[in-house]
Amino acid sequence: DIAPGDDFFQYSNGTWLANAVIPADRSNYGMFTVLAIEAEEQVKSIILDLAAVDAAHGSVEQKVGDLYGSWMDTDTVESLGLTPIQANLDEINAVETHADLNALFATINYQSPFGVGIIPDPADTTRYTVFVGQGGLGLPDRDMYLEMENESFERYREAYVAFIAQMFELAGIEGGAEKAEAIMALETRIAEVHWTQARSRNISEIYNPMPLDQLDALAPQFDFTSGMDQLGLTSVPTYLVAQPSAIEETAAIFADTSVDIWKDYMTFHFIQSNAGSMPA
Repeated sequence: DIAPGDDFFQYSNGTWLANAVIPADRSNYGMFTVLAIEAEEQVKSIILDLAAVDAAHGSVEQKVGDLYGSWMDTDTVESLGLTPIQANLDEINAVETHADLNALFATINYQSPFGVGIIPDPADTTRYTVFVGQGGLGLPDRDMYLEMENESFERYREAYVAFIAQMFELAGIEGGAEKAEAIMALETRIAEVHWTQARSRNISEIYNPMPLDQLDALAPQFDFTSGMDQLGLTSVPTYLVAQPSAIEETAAIFADTSVDIWKDYMTFHFIQSNAGSMPA
């Protein structure tokens, strides 16, 4: 018996923690998981019912049923091969200069070495601001690239390089192993200039509003003026730059890394991000 004043968490949850069993196909389990599973089954039932109905053309029922049917049509997915993404791969392959790369960074389609988004302004949450921050990594955090004493991270790095190579192989692109090593080396260089998670949570350090000309001067290699114009964001008075030194140093890495390596980097990330909709 545990008194609530000694340990209220154990008092209220101890019996469940001692007796609950996490299903073998789950990484965690609790009442919210149960609710999510129930909701998923209910949505599945609704969709299957709609897919089985001969609904009127243009109706919501017809649209939902057809969307589900198209998603489950794996025969068509397999027959199309890489055709659905070939135009994007061709767009990457057509890149010749760093300026061409910047033009693709300023789209929603491709991985870039920095992040741009719209968030509530931390200093005035009644308005939104454009957020610019460090980015470009395929692994979840800089430490996974840099901590050499952590055996788990070493396994992650090895698996990540093998995964990159496999994506190229599955897409029928030659030289996957060499490309994977170069991409890993590039992302490791980027990780070296990233801020730690702890530093990136310090609002006094990450709140750095600046006008577009100052952002452009910070990292001229990225040509933010052209990029923000392409995104329709040049009317914004200030941009919230979260990790200025990371943006500045990543821009230097961008400039002294060959266009071919960046093309391989963008190709891998594009294929990987769309792999769930691609054939086996």
